Amino acid sequence: MNSVSDDEYFLAKTFNARVNILRRTNKQAEKILNELLREPRFISKEKEIKYWIGWDYIFSDEWKKAYEIFNENNLDTALAYLCKSVDREKHSVDFAKYTSYIIPGFGQFYTGEYFSGTISLGWNILFGYLTINALVEDRIFDAIIIGNFLWLRFYSGNIQNAEEFAVQKNLRISNKVLEYLKYEYEGERP
Repeated sequence: MNSVSDDEYFLAKTFNARVNILRRTNKQAEKILNELLREPRFISKEKEIKYWIGWDYIFSDEWKKAYEIFNENNLDTALAYLCKSVDREKHSVDFAKYTSYIIPGFGQFYTGEYFSGTISLGWNILFGYLTINALVEDRIFDAIIIGNFLWLRFYSGNIQNAEEFAVQKNLRISNKVLEYLKYEYEGERP
């Protein structure tokens, strides 16, 4: 509000955006940076604005978008490749979840949790067998109890478990890279 020149105004706005990036109020940072991009007087500073938009995507855990921004105008090739590697390393939460609908335990195998995947698969096979066996032997009450309470409990738990493992693994990957950026990255940071 008290800036006397365009440069001073631009500096205040970018510092405001950078603080919002660090506070993880990413929508506010994105709004500030997009407003700066739309102003004709700051066309010459487009690369700097996009650089901070890339950092905003990093802190929003949108590594693919960050890669595209950094790679777009060769803003920072080291950050671009880092973002691309993080995006490739992360697990697909949806893939882990939906494959566990089809094959119980597969989502855990996908995320590298082999023991949990084996246990999930084993429990589902056991209770599936017991339910079908009870139906074949006309023990309807047993089939309902085993099927509804035991088998479905382990089946739905398997799906939630696979999703949680993927989210936790992705969080570890992101935090590891953010720690690297905090302590070892040489370029300008928020």
